[in-house]
Amino acid sequence: MKRGILSSMRPAVLVAFALAGCGFTAKPGSGGGTSDGAPDAPGTVADGSLGGTPDAPIDAMIDAPPDAPPVWTTIDTLTVSCVGMTVTSSVVLRTGTMYKLLASGECNTNTQNNSRGDAEYFGYNIGPTYDTYNNIDSGIAVDDPTPGASKQPQWGAYSAAHTYEVMWPGAGSAIALKFHSSDYSNNAGSLTLRIQALQ
Repeated sequence: MKRGILSSMRPAVLVAFALAGCGFTAKPGSGGGTSDGAPDAPGTVADGSLGGTPDAPIDAMIDAPPDAPPVWTTIDTLTVSCVGMTVTSSVVLRTGTMYKLLASGECNTNTQNNSRGDAEYFGYNIGPTYDTYNNIDSGIAVDDPTPGASKQPQWGAYSAAHTYEVMWPGAGSAIALKFHSSDYSNNAGSLTLRIQALQ
């Protein structure tokens, strides 16, 4: 009989010893439950930085689109008379910077036979195409005021669209343009030159 009583008491004794060893105390009025203090509020995080939003500058860096690459942009447009007048750019071409010069259009290089000319060639509409005539290299010259056997720049191979482009280094000054011809007396009209820079 005694052995049965002891056996039935053993689980309760073990529970009591376990609670005593852990240092828990019964909470009055709780129906025998245990507690070491008020529980944390649901969903709270001890470290506020873990639950907060990222700082604005970091967020801006992530959302900001990459810078667009520079493109060739026209910074000056000049009308070049085919009767020999010099025209100067309104912009200064900075030293150490490369620019793109775009020449286009046609003018009349001989009003008697209606010969047409562009930035480098003439006569193409009535017969052979000429680049030089009477030892004068025809077309738009840059910073080269005196017509002669050669000029700068050379605009390249003949273009049926009469459009040409060359790269030109800035020298810390404006550029002067002049149409070279062996005879200005029967010329008429003008050409267009655009200066472009990477922006």
